[in-house]
Amino acid sequence: MAETLLVILIIFGKSIQNLCLCYSPLQDYKLIGDKFDLVIADPPSKQIVDSIRKYNSSLPILGYRDLIAMHSCYEDWNKCNLKEFAFLHSTDPAGVSVISCNDSCIINWEEDWRDIVIGYNLYKSVYPDSNLVRVNRDIITSTSYVDKEFKPPQYYLIKSVTDSYGEVDFSIVKCVDAKTKPIMLTNQDYKILDIDTVDDSISFSIYLSIKKFGNTKPDSALVHLYLNRGWFNFVDYSFIMTSIDNRKYTCTTNITLPTSYKAGISYYFQFIKDTTIFRLPAEDFTYYTTNPNNRLKNPNYGWYAMDVTSPDWISHYVSQCKIILSMGMDGIFADDAARDILWRLDCKPLGYKEKTWIDGMNRMISFVRKTIYPQILIFNGLRDDLIFLESADGGVIEHFVHTNSGYLSKKNWERQINTMLKSPPGKKILVISRGKEEDASARIFSIASYLLGNSKDSYYCYAENYDRMEYYPEYEIDIGYPLSEKSTLLALFDKKTGIYKRYFSNGIVLVNPDALNSKAFKFDDTLHHVVLHENTCKYIPIANSLSLSSKSGAILLYEKKN
Repeated sequence: MAETLLVILIIFGKSIQNLCLCYSPLQDYKLIGDKFDLVIADPPSKQIVDSIRKYNSSLPILGYRDLIAMHSCYEDWNKCNLKEFAFLHSTDPAGVSVISCNDSCIINWEEDWRDIVIGYNLYKSVYPDSNLVRVNRDIITSTSYVDKEFKPPQYYLIKSVTDSYGEVDFSIVKCVDAKTKPIMLTNQDYKILDIDTVDDSISFSIYLSIKKFGNTKPDSALVHLYLNRGWFNFVDYSFIMTSIDNRKYTCTTNITLPTSYKAGISYYFQFIKDTTIFRLPAEDFTYYTTNPNNRLKNPNYGWYAMDVTSPDWISHYVSQCKIILSMGMDGIFADDAARDILWRLDCKPLGYKEKTWIDGMNRMISFVRKTIYPQILIFNGLRDDLIFLESADGGVIEHFVHTNSGYLSKKNWERQINTMLKSPPGKKILVISRGKEEDASARIFSIASYLLGNSKDSYYCYAENYDRMEYYPEYEIDIGYPLSEKSTLLALFDKKTGIYKRYFSNGIVLVNPDALNSKAFKFDDTLHHVVLHENTCKYIPIANSLSLSSKSGAILLYEKKN
């Protein structure tokens, strides 16, 4: 769903269409109570519940909560901010770099950006997961430490110390052994600065400071900016850095980004010594980022991305759901059940694997649903593979058949209708089409497409924006009940005409999803063609045939309805 701070609703109606209204500022509670079946409110509040139930005491209301997004403006931000590993990261949150020499090891890390942090504790062990022993006696107030009792292999861990909450997680465990490449490590005072923005061109100055052992100055140094241009279009820009002195390098460059870009810049350093290439961060496919603690963000809305495989995040999410339900809500609307998380972030997550992410999302949805039972959970992100649907009470197809950018392709149209048709009984299926209020063709195409896959468990909405009350006259069309249960898309296809059709007790629904060709539908009696005109429904008598242009739908009634 789009980001907004307004009170939003998705409201599902009482007719065969089962209408829904998206993201309303609650201008008319009586209309909500009279016309709709289900409310989804963002932000959820007891005031919303009480106001709506004045007019409909049994109307179910779900509270909105995003599965992967966390804003610093959220009321629970401070509590979640303590749990570093609830967030997704591009690399180690602490950006630890290490170098060993004989019996000593230098450990450097980045400053913890959380303003509650007053210092650090360093732990080590000969095991990766146990027997960690604190190394420092006093709290470390710098971002560097020399361990003079180094015996490889050694595992190091850094925890941040806060003034009110004791220790909190900061770094991941870092292994140092005799094979650790002793060329350099960062001094942690390098930085990337946004120094100028003109139109969509952003200039950056990049500085790097290194420490070196012996004659280990690299022959050359490069910085790679790693940017998400949208929809999996990650671009790697490489720039040569200029040596200032024996250990400092700099680079100033221009890249093009939209001024609305709300995330960080991801980057890594590369050093060449003779023919050997060294990388910082040292691990392949990891990156530093200008976001706090190397956390990942969404470029469009600026929210921090949370880790659905993290027990810390799942625990926090459940606690927030319980608060929402205590307001009198009847369930949770879980937005952003994303399986393709990469295109939504400014960088690839550390150790990301698609299957691990999908399995984690499925387990999280299932766990939340079981925890809040008998209240329900409906997620946004339903697709034709029906992943996550078994773990929830229902799912949403957002951008159904038409978006604010136009019509979907025929292939994607078929995929969405099939998703409705394949969904098992008892699962609530919500579809939301997007488009302009004045686009009557898109509105009829959308609701006709929905009616092809309609059942008692499905719900419909058309919305231009998620910021106002939208109620359309086509919601009042009395099409009646379907004369057949949900079938297959193939069974709804008329080979003679090339039109998809479905019969209802009061009329016929027709859809031509073809992008190029018009189709003709012939019939014997006079029918009444529903036409939208100046925000009303006109019922035009037609005889014998109707021509459907490309990407169009039609609703034909047997009798004129006033």
